[in-house]
Amino acid sequence: MATPAACPNCGAPPATHDATFCMMCGARMKPETPPAPVAAPPIPAAAPPTPPAPEAPRPWWEGRPPWHAPPAPPDLIGLLSFGMFLLIVAVVWASNPLVFSQFISWIGDIARAATLPRPPDPLIWSAALLFGLGAGSGYFTAVLRASVVRQRWRAVGDVLSATATLVFAVLLSAYANHVLSGWAVIALEVATVGFLIFLYIFVSLVRWRVWWLGAPQRAPEPPGKP
Repeated sequence: MATPAACPNCGAPPATHDATFCMMCGARMKPETPPAPVAAPPIPAAAPPTPPAPEAPRPWWEGRPPWHAPPAPPDLIGLLSFGMFLLIVAVVWASNPLVFSQFISWIGDIARAATLPRPPDPLIWSAALLFGLGAGSGYFTAVLRASVVRQRWRAVGDVLSATATLVFAVLLSAYANHVLSGWAVIALEVATVGFLIFLYIFVSLVRWRVWWLGAPQRAPEPPGKP
C-alpha cells in the first residue's frame, strides 16, 4: 500500500489515508484542481435596424399652400347706386334748368328774412321728383342686393330707407298742391322715419329670436365633483 504524502505546507503526516486537510496546519493535503474554464455564451449579433416604414401618401389638399381669405369684392351695387343718383340729378336738372338758381335764391331769402319762407313751386316739384326717383333707385338696389349678392338683411334696410324717401316725395307733392303746410310735412316725415326705425328693430329682434330657436343647443355638462 502506498504511503500517503505528507502535508505540502508543514510536512506533517496525514492522519488517515483519505485525509483532505492537515490536522496540524489545516492546509489542503492535495492541491485543488481549478475548474475547467467555461466558455462564455456567445453574444447574439445585434439585429440590423428596422428601416422606417414608408410615409403614407398625403391627401392632395394638404399639398396646397395655406388658405387665405380672398379680398372683399368691391361694392358694385353701391357704385351703381351712386351712378343712378347722378342720373336722377341730371333728369331733375333737365326738367327744371333753373333748379340750382331757385335753390340759391331760396337760401338767400331765408338769410334775409331770418324765417323759413315757402320755396318756389317749381323747386318743390323738382325736390319731389328727386326724392321719388331716389326711392325707385333704392328699391332697385334692394332687389339687386337680395337676389345677386345675397345681402338680404342689408336689402331690408334699403327697402325701409327707400320707403321713407318715397313718403317724403308724396308729402312734398301734397305741399306743392297746398294740401299740407311745411311744418306738417316735416312732422309727418319725422313720424314716418321713427316708425320705420321701430319696425327695423322689431324685425331684427324677430330674426334673432328665430335664429336662436333654430340653433343647436349644447348638451348640459355633468355636475363637477364637490
